[in-house]
Parts: sequence; structure tokens; C-alpha cells
Amino acid sequence: GKITGSSKMPRVPRSRMEEHKKEAAEQRLELEKILEKPLIKYIEVEDIENPVYRRPRGLEQLAKATHFSKKELKRLYRDFKAAYPSGVIKEENFKAGYTQLFPKG
Repeated sequence: GKITGSSKMPRVPRSRMEEHKKEAAEQRLELEKILEKPLIKYIEVEDIENPVYRRPRGLEQLAKATHFSKKELKRLYRDFKAAYPSGVIKEENFKAGYTQLFPKG
């Protein structure tokens, strides 16, 4: 059959765009908090032939140690695992991402 209507993409409501911008700003603030309070010292993963994995602290303990809420920690972890499914990030990738997010340092 014949397709009718406009070929233009639907406009995103301004309120949705503002919501997205606000969410992105909140994520940047969360990342800044993490980078100011590193949870672990960086280790060159490539230098470890047989890495040993430890069971992570409980969420409650981690929230107390970092001053993030459990909800914030879950969201940060989910976002990190979505970007890095292996759970490992190379130093150059971290630096490149940090530079893009915070060009002034």
C-alpha cells in the first residue's frame, strides 16, 4: 500500500531533551566524585600473568567507604559494565575518556 505522512523524524520533546542533558550532567558529577576518590590503586592488568580475583566488598560497606548511595553505586557499576563488559579498562582508554569528559583537567 501507499505510505502517507511526513518523511521527517518525529521531534523529541524539549522536556525530554532537558531531562537527557540533566541526566548527563549528573553522570559527569558522579564520575568526578569517583575520580577524586579512587576506590583502588591502578594496576597494569597486562603485567599480571595469572590475576587473582577477590570477592568484592558488600554494597553496604562500599557505600559507607565511598559516600555514594547504594543506588548510585549500582548505576555506576551498570554503566561501567555496559561500556567495559570484561570489567577491565586499559590506562590509555581511561585517560582518553577522562580527557573527553574533562578537557580542562
